[in-house]
Order: sequence, then structure tokens, then C-alpha cells
Amino acid sequence: MQNDTTDGYIHDGNGTRSVYDYKSWEKQAIIWAVGVGTVVGTFPMNHFCVKYGARFPFLVAGLVSNLATGLLPLAAANSYYILLVVRFLQGFAYSADFAVIGTICVSWSPLDELALFIASLTLCVTPLTWRSSYYLHSAFGLIFFLLWFIFYRDNPANHFLITKKELDHIQKGKNQEEINRPKNIPYKKIFTNVPIMIVMLNAFIEMSVTIFLITYAPTYFNKVLKFDVDTTGYFLSLSILFQLPFKYTAGFISDKCKQYASVVIASIQYMKVIALFVAPLLVLVTVRDETSRSDWRTAFLIIAALMIGATIIAYPIFTDKPADFTKIEADPNLEEKKNEIDESSKSSNDILLESK
Repeated sequence: MQNDTTDGYIHDGNGTRSVYDYKSWEKQAIIWAVGVGTVVGTFPMNHFCVKYGARFPFLVAGLVSNLATGLLPLAAANSYYILLVVRFLQGFAYSADFAVIGTICVSWSPLDELALFIASLTLCVTPLTWRSSYYLHSAFGLIFFLLWFIFYRDNPANHFLITKKELDHIQKGKNQEEINRPKNIPYKKIFTNVPIMIVMLNAFIEMSVTIFLITYAPTYFNKVLKFDVDTTGYFLSLSILFQLPFKYTAGFISDKCKQYASVVIASIQYMKVIALFVAPLLVLVTVRDETSRSDWRTAFLIIAALMIGATIIAYPIFTDKPADFTKIEADPNLEEKKNEIDESSKSSNDILLESK
């Protein structure tokens, strides 16, 4: 992209450069714009997903994302500041991801398959080339979000393709309170729970590393290791593909999530927001020269130390036992009403049989 001169040059003190050859601080601002958009969108998106379900909020976020992605090449060609606005809109749409993933997991996955379900929902990454990448992502995104709106329902009981057998499997082990999603969420107990705090710390470190690698690994491969663009794309895609077996393995091992998984996953959104600021800031502070191997070495060593430290802290604290606040007891009034309805139905059936 930075070598694309079809849309003109910029004259500065060091000569001329492509309009797409951004300075270091400009690159960081392009990423931070996504972070600001995510900050602005996180609370309203989470609120709407909890109150109205995921179907309509995710459709709106998807349409905003498709529009912003399709307009990004045009914005980049015309104005750096318009580009920042478009990136802000992408961040706003991005804020819906974790809230929607959490909502879907709680509503649609059986209790013993939640973590595997989460792993499967976060695997779709497709690196493509410059302008065509944005246009293709926008086009396919529009198709998939329309399919989402047509086929997704917030409650599996209302879905026109779900059989009773499938519904029973999804709701197995859940009482009526869990199926209906609890209204009074114990936020204080959730966010003062030490294992959950460590989960959020690890999520922050993992997302910082992911953003760092996806954003800056191409620069490192190209400018330091001197790989061409095709080879750089190949190695970047390999680094993403290598995550897949670990995601599924962690999913099988971690299938103990309870009904507040949606709240925890949505809260990780904030860790993602912080990571969108921290990863570029790390590069801005440590990498003075993008062609310097020693500068990049410092950034990679800091990232490695943070990952090792977060893992060591997590090991003695993580547990597979559900916290007390996850143990929702069924409302006795609801159970009593359910029994009354069952008895009434049974009596009606007996009367019908006798009349026959």
C-alpha cells in the first residue's frame, strides 16, 4: 500500500512519498481511531444486545462495518482525516463482536459445549490484498449479515428450523431462569472474582499480542527480514492458521462456562479497546526505525515477557469449579406454575380420552 503512487505524492522535507506512505505517528493514529470507535460503541452495543437480543444490533453493526470497509480506499485516497473517520466507524461496528458472541453462546450452545462454540465463532480471518481486500470483505460481509438477519433468532425456541430434539439438547441442564437469561446480573461479584480478573488480564495480553502481530508483523517481515509482499502474506496467514488447533483444544478443555459467560465475554471488549491503544503505543515507544532489528527485538521481548508473566500468574488461580454467583436456583413460583399447567393439561387429556 505504501508504495502505491497511483493517487499522487506528498512533498515533505525529505523529498516525496506516496500519499499512502504514512509516518509512524499517522499509522498509530489510524489504529487508535478504531480504539476510539470501539470505546464509544461498546456500552450502547452491549446494552442493546442485553435488552433486545443480538439479531438487530449485530445487523446494524454489520451494515456500518460493510459501508466503512467499502469506503476506506476512497477515503484514504482523498483525505487522511476522512480515513480516520472511516476507521472510527469500523471501530464502532467492531464493538458489537464480543457482546454478540457472548449472547449467542448463552442462548444457543449447550452448557457442555460453550467454550468450543466460542472457539468456532472466532476463527474467520482472511488476509487479502490492498483495495480488493476491502471491496471483497465489504461485499461478502453484506451477504453474510443479511443471511444472519434472515436465519438468526435470539431464542432458539422461536427458530423455524430447530426441532424439539435439538432444542432439548441446547436447553439440557438449564433451569427456566437460565433459559430466560437472568435479569439481575451480579456485576460486582463477577468483576471482583479473582479468576475472572485474571481471565481479563490474560485477554488483554493476548489481544495486545494479536493486534501487535497482525498490524506490525508484515512491516517486520518486509522491512527487516526483506521478504517480498507475497511471502510476508504467506507467513502471516500461517501464524493465524497455527492458532486453530489450540482454539479447539482449549474449547474442549474449557467446556464448563455457566450462564454469565456473556457478561464476561462482553467485558473482554474493554480489554480489546485498551489493547488497541497499548499495542501501537508500544511500537511508537520502542521502534524508532522500522528497519532496525534491535528496535523490533525490544518490542518482541516485552511482548514475550508479558505473555509469560500472565500465564504464570494464571496457573495457580484458574479453576474449573463454578463460582457461587453462577448457581441460579429455579424460581419456585415458576416451577409451581409449570406443575399446575402440566396437571391441567393431564386432566384435559384424561377428559378427552373418557369422552372418546
